[in-house]
Amino acid sequence: MNADAHVIARILHFRDNPVLCPNFERHTLGPEGYTEWFQWADRMRQTHKQVRCRGCGLYSIWVPREPGEVLLEEEFAEYEDAM
Repeated sequence: MNADAHVIARILHFRDNPVLCPNFERHTLGPEGYTEWFQWADRMRQTHKQVRCRGCGLYSIWVPREPGEVLLEEEFAEYEDAM
């Protein structure tokens, strides 16, 4: 399983087992299909940013970016280290 598939598997696992995360209701749920999820995520990254859930540690909460807000490469360093 590649890293992307692993991340999606974890997201789907928490979606199907919400009792595992006390903050589950704040998770942003995307479509279920592998290809559909990546297309959705690509669209979301243009207008939103991901934040780490305090309950489960996944980057599963998408919040709108402020107008003109640019995502910095350093914001992804913590995620890259986890892989």
